[in-house]
Amino acid sequence: MQFLRIPKETGVRYVSSGEFVSESQWCHTKRNIDSFVILMGLSGKVYVQQGDEKYELIPQSALVLLPRMTHFGYKVSEPEISYYWCHFYCQGYYEIMDEGAAIDALIRAKTVGQSSDIIIPIFSVYPKIERADILFRCMLHTSNFNVYAKKESDHILSAVLYELTEQAAEINTFTYAMDEREARFNELLEWVRANMDRDMTLDEVARHFNYSSPYLCKMIKKKIGLSFKEYLTATRLNKAKSMLVNSDKTIKEIAYEVGFTDEKYFMRTFKKLESITPTQFRNAYNLTHMNNH
Repeated sequence: MQFLRIPKETGVRYVSSGEFVSESQWCHTKRNIDSFVILMGLSGKVYVQQGDEKYELIPQSALVLLPRMTHFGYKVSEPEISYYWCHFYCQGYYEIMDEGAAIDALIRAKTVGQSSDIIIPIFSVYPKIERADILFRCMLHTSNFNVYAKKESDHILSAVLYELTEQAAEINTFTYAMDEREARFNELLEWVRANMDRDMTLDEVARHFNYSSPYLCKMIKKKIGLSFKEYLTATRLNKAKSMLVNSDKTIKEIAYEVGFTDEKYFMRTFKKLESITPTQFRNAYNLTHMNNH
């Protein structure tokens, strides 16, 4: 696996972005361009070859296409595919790192705060991509305003890449930098995230992982600064925000899919924690350039 490293002094310059959608069979055209492109899968499966490497872009995955390297579709995709895309330039030096060097750098950054560089895999699947998804949608929306929005899009693009860096650090340093207790705690948080769509209590989670409820309550508060209920609510709202900007489901449908049993309680909670209503949040990110070729 290779990684792209962009030093913090370099920065990135936004060029253009959009959402690609195809309701029929489709194959990526053959291209060799001078900019970077980042693709983030939304639905279906897109087959892209870059150099000698073949990739399958699927939901929750991201692929970086490198400048002056030919890329093309090596297989026809079935109907109903979609993905975000963004063209950008590095404003100076960048490098392609091998996996070992990249993981060493990610470990240093995560454990001792030694670096603020962007370090992302050329291709990866991200289990917790919701935040990057929301940032990408924000970038698509902002870029459609006016010429002054280009500079703001530079900053949002950087935020997307840093979010993917944070997730890459979490994924790739898991077995290197965590002891058994930390690994188990992260497994617990991931289990809560995967099961947030149903009714869940602290006692249930404690029993599932063989903890006492008081001990688990203290551990969660100590490690992430939130109570169990606060973490569960934040996790549900992150998923809800992604669904608000990426689907046409009703507020009621989204509320139930992320684990709220009362639509009105969901709306009150959303407004309290986000300072806007779910509808206002959805409308804030509705300007997106869409293409199908």
